[in-house]
Amino acid sequence: MIFTVGGIKGGSGKSTIATNLTVWLSKQGFDVLLVDADEQETATKFTKWREHNTKGNSGYTATILTGDAVRQQVLKFKPKFDHIVIDTGGRDTTSQRAALSVSDVYLVPFNPRSFDLWTIADVENLVKEVRSIKPDKLHAFSILNRADQRGPTIKTPLSCWEKVL
Repeated sequence: MIFTVGGIKGGSGKSTIATNLTVWLSKQGFDVLLVDADEQETATKFTKWREHNTKGNSGYTATILTGDAVRQQVLKFKPKFDHIVIDTGGRDTTSQRAALSVSDVYLVPFNPRSFDLWTIADVENLVKEVRSIKPDKLHAFSILNRADQRGPTIKTPLSCWEKVL
């Protein structure tokens, strides 16, 4: 599967979810490619840190792609990997749209704050646009991230990912 972790609001935890999903999938025995399509390159920095701390054994392959190269290269990589996770930035960019054009699953984290939640309608419109060119091929999920741990019990993202896989 090809997962895109994105949205149009910065600071919602996209890179954290993308890198954790990548590590989790690799620990399940899958051959995983992590694509950093975010200008901040947080996933790349994490991968360098992980490589250093695991003595070169991160458990997955990582690359940096931007713009339409995301679509072009991911299509080339697709037969070579069990799963591909694409980390996109917090804006509506060519990189994110290119990723969505080839993705099976779109994961959109939201913080439980007004500014984040106000972007849901814009994200919904983006999903509708992508689905107009690939009907029923993109499964979109929102993830409530950084919620108050004293609040009601919420399913962990891992249980959600297991259902998707």
